[in-house]
Amino acid sequence: MRSAGRPVLIVGCQRSGTTLVRRMCNRHPHMGVMPETHLMPLAWGQRGALSRLGRVGVASWLKAVLPRVNPVWLEKDLESRLEAVSQSFRDDALGSGDAGLADAPALFSEWLAHWRLTGQVDRAGEKTPSHIYYLPPLLRSMPGAQAIVMHRDPRAAGCSEWRKHQSIAAPGRRFTWFRFAVRWASSVRVASTLEETFGPSRVLQMRYEDVVADPCGAARSICEFLGEPYEPNMVHVEGSNTSFGSGLDGSPAGIDDRSVGRWRHELEPEAAARLEVLTAPWMASLDYDREMGGVATPPPVQLPLVRAVVSLSARHPMAFNQLASRDRYPGLRPSDFAREDA
Repeated sequence: MRSAGRPVLIVGCQRSGTTLVRRMCNRHPHMGVMPETHLMPLAWGQRGALSRLGRVGVASWLKAVLPRVNPVWLEKDLESRLEAVSQSFRDDALGSGDAGLADAPALFSEWLAHWRLTGQVDRAGEKTPSHIYYLPPLLRSMPGAQAIVMHRDPRAAGCSEWRKHQSIAAPGRRFTWFRFAVRWASSVRVASTLEETFGPSRVLQMRYEDVVADPCGAARSICEFLGEPYEPNMVHVEGSNTSFGSGLDGSPAGIDDRSVGRWRHELEPEAAARLEVLTAPWMASLDYDREMGGVATPPPVQLPLVRAVVSLSARHPMAFNQLASRDRYPGLRPSDFAREDA
């Protein structure tokens, strides 16, 4: 089985700046971080199906599925890179055999190794926010791996996620503020447990607001954590995310902080107030202040329910995410492809 080396895993709650940090890392000459694969929730518990598909079948499955879970893989440069990684994975039967098909963490490590090989970079990486729930087995199976966990004000992250669901037919269940509060709070709780378990040399927690307020300082912190030399070009990012200015609309080119307070005029006060109440303990742990006072309160039953689910997510993170995402990948898991090939 090929070695993934010292991969960089970028995770956190959705809409918390993971894309921004991925682009920053990709400006470093030593790193190559791929976009979202959702590989862990797709392959978790699928050992039998992976074995039935075999190396060639798994390579074909990944090549077919990744653009369906994340359309960015259809972009020309990533599409050609996906083809190269799939071919490298397929052709490596002699070097790795079926070792990379043992389980989801083994497959993820093998895929990272081939991303590193085809990209000729010192350090491969991957950015799927929900992979935060799979970090315990990933960090144990890859001793050189390090994780960057992104946090963001739940009102801003929730507003961004709500806007996304309004503009596209997002997969999975419909958006609700209660579900988002649970996901946000659980990511904070799991991150705390991860740092306690693996230590600050393996897990770095960062706030989105701090990154956009001081990009150079954030880049230095990332490099120091990863043991890499500082690269000034990390702050010269490109992209259409709201965290990035093109300079063409009068906004500053590169990273800017316009999205930090946008929730104050885009989010209904009642929604912001409910988020504050539901996530209050975890907001306080990250130094986010409540602002909405008594504008609105959620149904009383939701408060103990959030606490119970968040506690469960810390004890059983993989099971929590598999349950939370059970409707998100219809027909896309290895077992679905194995049935087609039968």
